[in-house]
Amino acid sequence: MATSRQKHCPHRRRLICFSVLALLVFVLSTNRPERHPQVALLRGLRSCRCAGGPSEPVVSTSSTLGLGTLKDEYGSRWPSLSAALLRPKRYAVWVNPFAEPGAAAPLLKSCGLEPLPGFAGEAHLWAPTSEGSISEASSSGWLPKPPSCARTGLKLFYPLDLASAMPALTLLEALGASMPARPLSVLDACSAPGGKLLVLAGVLLGCLAKERPGSSESAPQRNLVAFERDAFRFNRLKQNLRLYLPPAALRLVTTIKGDASQTKQLQRYGPFDGALVDAPCSSERERLLKALRRQAPKGSERPVESSGVFSEGLPESSEAAAALSEPWDVQKAHANARLQAEILSSVLLNTSPAGSVVYATCALSGIENDAVVGKVCDSGELPFSLHCCAGESEVQRSLPSPTSGGPEIVEHTARGWQLLPDRGGWGPIYWSLLGFA
Repeated sequence: MATSRQKHCPHRRRLICFSVLALLVFVLSTNRPERHPQVALLRGLRSCRCAGGPSEPVVSTSSTLGLGTLKDEYGSRWPSLSAALLRPKRYAVWVNPFAEPGAAAPLLKSCGLEPLPGFAGEAHLWAPTSEGSISEASSSGWLPKPPSCARTGLKLFYPLDLASAMPALTLLEALGASMPARPLSVLDACSAPGGKLLVLAGVLLGCLAKERPGSSESAPQRNLVAFERDAFRFNRLKQNLRLYLPPAALRLVTTIKGDASQTKQLQRYGPFDGALVDAPCSSERERLLKALRRQAPKGSERPVESSGVFSEGLPESSEAAAALSEPWDVQKAHANARLQAEILSSVLLNTSPAGSVVYATCALSGIENDAVVGKVCDSGELPFSLHCCAGESEVQRSLPSPTSGGPEIVEHTARGWQLLPDRGGWGPIYWSLLGFA
């Protein structure tokens, strides 16, 4: 005779199956792609690349940084700009002046890169300059991993977006850093992963590479101070510096795991003759490209990493990963702007009266760009007056010319300049040069 448990066993099995199915339906319904802003944004931006030209992307306004805000700012330009943000990044390189002279040239020329003219060339920057090489570089979107110099052991070049070098070049030009006898103390307030710091070091400390043993001429007293608050990024910064700078130059670079928004932390190392504030920001293009790479089939692309330390075996900072995965909106941009203003104000308070400060972000919205500079300049909270230097400079004239008579790739804003990827493929970057009135 069947027991009571055996009689109810089929009923229990059916109940368990129904419960599992109900739970599965609930999980799938709450994890639809439409509810993830990153996926919604990518779907909307991809509509810009449909045949027949750009079309208006249809996405949720809760997407990264709130697309409604960006569309309002850029108007009819937004479809072409948003499509450009999704294209593979183009790369220029900083050629290491501390390595064997000319060692990198054959490889870089084979990739379609040439030394830039003028001040950018003096700062050891190479980029695609002809229309053919621009097209080729844009379609490939990657460079080979930098080899090491046979004589010095240092990496021969550092890949970077040419736009990211503009703030560092602007600061160097403002400081008259090419004057060989001038002593200088320069701060990089948000330094990791180190590309802009290398551009600064190549000019400020490059005289060490030209020194001859036994020479009676001594190099001018110059030093760089690099702040970074994130522990992972700080270690990555130090790794990059060891890969690219010789011991004599490393001794002149002070790396600090600290927060540049804290005035007292900077006071120990200032005052500075010049400072670069490449502030933490929304980083929309980096966010979008990371999302695309996660969706791409494994091994389908070989992007070079802009830090110079390649991705094999190198995990991402947990803090940075969390920031890149969370939804972004206008409120988050305003929160960024508050931190950016704190960092900029702290740096200005620790800069000498004859010094210069460059503020920069790779954000698209004016909330984190002109508005931050305006807030700091017009707040009346600093014990001095500031002015923005927004004229054309030698730095801009040394950029590759636009093709076919197109618009200039560097655009003026109310308080500085911007370089966006729909004009030339570089960027985005915003920067402003501040001086003391």
